[in-house]
Amino acid sequence: MAAKPSRRYSGVVVVSQLRSELDRLIQEVLAATETTSRGGWTPATDVVDLGHALLVQVEVAGADPADLRVEVDGSTLRVRGRRRLTFPKPGRIRFHCLERQEGTFERHVEIFEPVNFTKATARLERGLLCIELPRVEDRRRRHVELLVEEVAEPPEDAAADDAATGAVEEPAKEKAKEQIK
Repeated sequence: MAAKPSRRYSGVVVVSQLRSELDRLIQEVLAATETTSRGGWTPATDVVDLGHALLVQVEVAGADPADLRVEVDGSTLRVRGRRRLTFPKPGRIRFHCLERQEGTFERHVEIFEPVNFTKATARLERGLLCIELPRVEDRRRRHVELLVEEVAEPPEDAAADDAATGAVEEPAKEKAKEQIK
């Protein structure tokens, strides 16, 4: 009899988890369609690891560079802009197919790698907004092998005699004088 309440409880937990996941997915879909319904669009975005830097490429073909804005807020890279479609003016225009989107857009990219945002560069080439984020060198994983040298200790009697006579200080002074010359 003890197994039935356990099964019932686990079933309630599973249903609750499914409902939470469905609610989250619905919220994501609504957030995405909200941007589109306001006349916006979402450009395709790639994030590429180059080793020495991260490269964020945003497809903004037809956008004027003056209409693009790139900002950093904490670890979030925010790209905003506007694309205006142009068509020939003379005469009456009929569209047989219109797939390109125009209007404003805003794209957020979370950067989880340690990068130097102050040395970032942004350039527009062939319809791609390319944002290069150099890695922070101090945090990048490296494999460095250090050579371990063995230092021979002077015999105890010689070290005591040198310390008593001040002979240890004289060679150091002479080396310093030679380096100055």
